[in-house]
Amino acid sequence: MSQRTGTVPPGWSPFVTPTFHRRRRQAGPVEVIVFGSRNLRACYGCHHGRSQADVALSFGRGLARRFGDRVRFQYVDVNDEAYRQYPEVDAFLRQGRGRLPVVMIDGEIRFSSVFTPTFIQREIASRLSR
Repeated sequence: MSQRTGTVPPGWSPFVTPTFHRRRRQAGPVEVIVFGSRNLRACYGCHHGRSQADVALSFGRGLARRFGDRVRFQYVDVNDEAYRQYPEVDAFLRQGRGRLPVVMIDGEIRFSSVFTPTFIQREIASRLSR
């Protein structure tokens, strides 16, 4: 029984081809949206720490300094009316798949529960180089 070259043996396709497909990035700035709450602290162990809103907005200013107009940043508070425009984030949180803060990059939920600026900036740089 010979097998044609260039074909994948039966049952091996999940290991050879990616199981998810990223959308091809369109030209223009990378869109970064951070969802959080001004009523929650960024550091859960601190009783007087900054709110998630404070940390996210500070991070947005840092993105503007580093990437300039190649990144468009937005902070959305889950208690505000603007949050209703993102039912996929609401469903993500309600299903228990993550916690605040949630970071969406170019329409994809990429990070949740932990706000790590280094990982977010690496993801942005990777998308800009595509």
